[in-house]
Formats: sequence, structure tokens, C-alpha cells
Amino acid sequence: MALRIPRREHLFETGASDPVGSYFGLWAPLMRRRLAMVVSLMGQRRYRAVLELGYGSGILLNELTARVEPGGGTVTGVDSHSRADLVRQTLALEGITKPVTLLKGDVTRLELASASYDLVVAVSLLEHIPPRNLGAVVAEIARIAAPDADIVVGFPTKNFLMKGIAWLYRWDYDREHPSNEVDILAALDARLVRRELKLFPAAPRPFKPLYVAARYGLG
Repeated sequence: MALRIPRREHLFETGASDPVGSYFGLWAPLMRRRLAMVVSLMGQRRYRAVLELGYGSGILLNELTARVEPGGGTVTGVDSHSRADLVRQTLALEGITKPVTLLKGDVTRLELASASYDLVVAVSLLEHIPPRNLGAVVAEIARIAAPDADIVVGFPTKNFLMKGIAWLYRWDYDREHPSNEVDILAALDARLVRRELKLFPAAPRPFKPLYVAARYGLG
């Protein structure tokens, strides 16, 4: 099944760290492949309550709204930016009629009920969290996840290609991505149960993948 993402003219940048143009230009095959790998970890399951942490420009909301249970499933997004209005425009232009709640919040202190979401998604979020705060973020994910939840994450490795893309978009890769893949996996594995791990590209050592996607559970 083709990856569901909004049309370019329906997307608006909500911050420098979410360059929506990269999903449509020279780097589109790489950027879309990363999203598709994350989405593949959700399988064919339908979810009661979906939460996306770091929804950014809403690039993944088309996909997430298509994966809720018909007739009552909910989608919630939390991000630190204040441009939910732009993302609501995207949803309207895309004809998304299912209700989507967009909240401003701190992922280390989520103002959400415990054990509420059976899908928690964090794509290209955790690398932006300083290593000292990763444990708090993962603890909050564990708190708000339902006992049967799928917790799906994706994040880049620290590599020269991603730094090159960052340079093209004129943002400081090391400042924007204080945590690397080792930091992130250690924090996740300390609190959650790893179910599945995918690497892109899936090259043998000593070659380093560009992106990591993983599905976790509570136990």
C-alpha cells in the first residue's frame, strides 16, 4: 500500500527542524522510505486511540487517521510549536474529516491520562531530546500507553549524509540532534520491551544505517 502523505501544496512548515520540502525534492526517496519503514511496523491493526508525539507539519496524520477504528477512533498530536492552525489547514485541504486533536505540550510532562493510547508514535522526535531527558520522555510514553499498545518510533543515526541534508536546509545538525541512536535505544530498552527493529538501509557491519525504526510494547 502506498504511503499516505499530504500533497506538497497542502503542507506548511511549522519550524526549521521539520523541512517539509525534503519529502518532495531531491531527498524525497530517502525521506519517504524512512516514513514507510515506520508505518510498516503498525501492520494492519486498527487502533482505538492514536497519539503522535512531535506531529510537526502533520506529514504523518493522513496515515494515522486511516488507521483508527471506524466509527469512534481518535487521533491526538502533541508538539512544542504553536502553529497547530497551519496543520489544521492541511487536514482541511486533504479532506480529513475524522477528528484530530492538536495540543501544545512538553513530551517530558504530558498532560494526558495514563494508559489511554493503544498506538503511540514518535517519528524523528527523540533525536531532538537531550540525552539527560530521554528517560523522562520514555517514562511518559510508558505511562500514557495502554497495556496492549504498540509504541512505534523512528530516528536517524548520526551520519554524514543526514548532516549534509541538514546543511542544505541551513540548520545545525548537532545542535538540533543532541541524542544519537545509541542514546535513544538505551533509553527505550531500559523501560520498554522491544518487539521489532528495522534499519535503513539494512547493510551489514561495518556500514552504518541511516535510519532506525522500532516497535515496542509494555511487556
